Amino acid sequence: STTNIASSHPSASSLTTRILILSVSGSLSAQYIPLTNTIFACQRLSIPIDVAKLAGDAVFLEQASDATRGIYLHIDYPKGLLQYLMMAFLPDQVSRRFLMNPGKTGVDFRAACFCHRKVVDLGFVCSVCLSIFCAPPDDAICLTCGTQLKLGNYGQKPVVVARKKKKRKSRMDGTADAGSGAATPVR
Repeated sequence: STTNIASSHPSASSLTTRILILSVSGSLSAQYIPLTNTIFACQRLSIPIDVAKLAGDAVFLEQASDATRGIYLHIDYPKGLLQYLMMAFLPDQVSRRFLMNPGKTGVDFRAACFCHRKVVDLGFVCSVCLSIFCAPPDDAICLTCGTQLKLGNYGQKPVVVARKKKKRKSRMDGTADAGSGAATPVR
């Protein structure tokens, strides 16, 4: 375990760990499960994931960077890659507090479905691998991990149950009272 290593080696506790991802393609569907596990572990251990995006659509990596308090940077000029790496990603977490970090834009937290890669506001999630689908997959089998999905009564028309009408209290004179029964005091 990490705590045992840190307590047995005094110099190990002073190490700062970071992850830098150089993104050169947009498709991450094959690496979704390992990357998701990495994000959860980095959140638990307070390890930032920094992302240098050279090409492709990296929405999931942008979310990973934001979730772990890392830096996400779209590199406009690949010829200056070394300068980007030295100025934006080389400083450690303590030094970054005193520097002007690259500006964060609004992170899009919507997910893209795994079947069509389109952004969905509401979808179906596999309970094993957390893959997201815009519609239930064929034969209700997860396309990522192969788990049989239990959809329950999805697709059936919901049963509408009529509400019971409340009885109104009647007054002494025989008319119905719509109020709470407590009269307003008159002065």
